Amino acid sequence: MSLAGKKKLPEWSDSLFASVYLWIKRGTPPQKADSDASILRYPADSRLNALAIRMRSLVMENEITPDWFTEQGYHSASNQDKAAEKRKTVVLEYISIDELNTVLSDSARADYLWPHEPEPGKSVIDVNRLGDGSRITTDDISLLDEVSKIYTHVYAFGDHHVVSMRPNPVTGETHCFQTLNSFRNNFLDQGRVAGRRLGEAWLSWPGHTKQIGGVGFYPNPENCPREVYNLFTGLSVEPVAGDVTPYLEHLEKVICAGDSETYLYLIGWLAHVFQRPEEKPSVAIVMKSIEGTGKGSMVRPLLEILGMYAIQVNGSGQIAGRFNSTIANKLFVFVDEADLTDGRSADRLKAIISEDTVNLERKGKDPEIMPNYARFIFASNRDRVINAGLRERRYLVLEPDAIYAQNKGYFDRLHHWISDNGAQKLLAWLLSHDLSHFDPRRAPVTAALVEEKLASMPAVYQFIYSELWSRQPFKLQSRVNATELVEMLISWSESNGETIKPPAARSAAGRIMKAMGIQVMGRSDRGDGRYYDLPDISEMKQAFAAILGEKTEKLFT
Repeated sequence: MSLAGKKKLPEWSDSLFASVYLWIKRGTPPQKADSDASILRYPADSRLNALAIRMRSLVMENEITPDWFTEQGYHSASNQDKAAEKRKTVVLEYISIDELNTVLSDSARADYLWPHEPEPGKSVIDVNRLGDGSRITTDDISLLDEVSKIYTHVYAFGDHHVVSMRPNPVTGETHCFQTLNSFRNNFLDQGRVAGRRLGEAWLSWPGHTKQIGGVGFYPNPENCPREVYNLFTGLSVEPVAGDVTPYLEHLEKVICAGDSETYLYLIGWLAHVFQRPEEKPSVAIVMKSIEGTGKGSMVRPLLEILGMYAIQVNGSGQIAGRFNSTIANKLFVFVDEADLTDGRSADRLKAIISEDTVNLERKGKDPEIMPNYARFIFASNRDRVINAGLRERRYLVLEPDAIYAQNKGYFDRLHHWISDNGAQKLLAWLLSHDLSHFDPRRAPVTAALVEEKLASMPAVYQFIYSELWSRQPFKLQSRVNATELVEMLISWSESNGETIKPPAARSAAGRIMKAMGIQVMGRSDRGDGRYYDLPDISEMKQAFAAILGEKTEKLFT
């Protein structure tokens, strides 16, 4: 069912609509995922973002004590109308009464979101009984409701499971899947409901939280089918407006070495992670420099914001190897001590960086195709980091400035900002950053990327490049004999630790000259044999740069 032409408030997302509609109509606190999606949807300084944050606070209050709502007058068994009016006051701090009435009267949208919503006064399920018909008390229902706040019955990995969130010392929390038998054992010492142990009673209670349409990872919760359990449950921190100058200056002056073009792309790339998490960019960030320039400090707030949806690994083996489950359900992967020069690993990484899906392999499990939302930042202290193709565009290669390397005072100030709710401030700033003119697939070509390309080029390309850079390219000849060119290539290769046999050298030299638009002339059995008439050196430089898809000044300045 399409909502086209029926939404009276198109700027309202489904998640914000659901939060407000259910809160006013029923007094139901918003779902955490709905609230987080709403916060991500709107700019940090907008009224709807402020409303979304207020609705998110209701989630927190419900997690602390459900009785709080009754104490505040939001719930009342004796005067439901008065309680509903009280709930409206929460929303009317941010929107007008007319806008709220429009939300509450939008039956078309409510029908779309809840197509099986029972008519008022009718119930599809009887929450006063267990599945076998055993009647339960209101105290029993309250107890079962408490279980539902922690656990959800799902269908995953080919069987029924119960999932809950568990603390994690690194990411804050993580999903914990239990078999039904294991779940039942959680309650062996916690009394009975209608003669059954609590875990068994909850599973047979019609009102228990259940999403048996499978599990999936939907960074934009609005795209998740309601019967599917979403493995994305929200970010680990809330956005809080504040000063982000120390971080942005670190990005611009150090990470981007003062280059304004790369800085603008980088902040757009970071904002894109949070504003459009479901869109996969095809560019990864590569940082290469000496130790102590703050590459790790740059990613610390990002890891804190994303929690279990981000990961830091050492070396590229965990993501470029056969078993790559590390990137499952991740929005951000930071690879420290990266070396992407191995050809086989480089090919696998190129697919993971740019493709919307990934063939996920776990040990002992059949491969499965999964959506791929992961963004990558690679950091290295090596001079050469990637195996760059001639027309490489998958990497924004940065060479951070070492101006503050090992400067304790500088990094003390930066780390103090990070510790002082830096992640929350950064999130608020990135959510409000304008992306209307940002294209994540068009990264600037940096001098560092050109260096990587040149280092990765086949020997014949490096030979031609060195000749074009020399003071006397091709001995200042306007015509070079094909045999002489081959001998020059072989000699250059030997002096640079390469070995190339004459047949391979002849073939390679012929191909690159043809690619530059320089045709071989003459015949091997006549006169001076085969030869090349060389154009002006500036023309040759332009032709060579065109092969790499670069501007001449990028290569020869």
